[in-house]
Amino acid sequence: MSWVRNALGNASIPIEDKAAYDQCGCSYHEANAAMDRTWRRLARVRTRLPERCGLDLGAEYRVALRSLRACRDDHLAKMPDSQLLGMAKADYDRTQVAYRLGILIGIKIGV
Repeated sequence: MSWVRNALGNASIPIEDKAAYDQCGCSYHEANAAMDRTWRRLARVRTRLPERCGLDLGAEYRVALRSLRACRDDHLAKMPDSQLLGMAKADYDRTQVAYRLGILIGIKIGV
């Protein structure tokens, strides 16, 4: 992600903060991969291609939420002035809304 590369290349950012940004970048990569898998599965449903065992997106959403929560709470929470903290909070909230909407419209979310 470009913001991670920018942060890691910025000489004015302390080493501890760079480590947090690097870990957050890994968490975001995992969350993005989970949401990409979710999107591909939803696209199959939209084109009426059958899913073998029903559409259960719960695991993918939980991976994305866990990864974004790690970025927000474990890595960036120590840096309250970080602009990335606001982004991580917003992305977590959007993913949580998508997860809850899936439950409301009847997508199998599994527990």
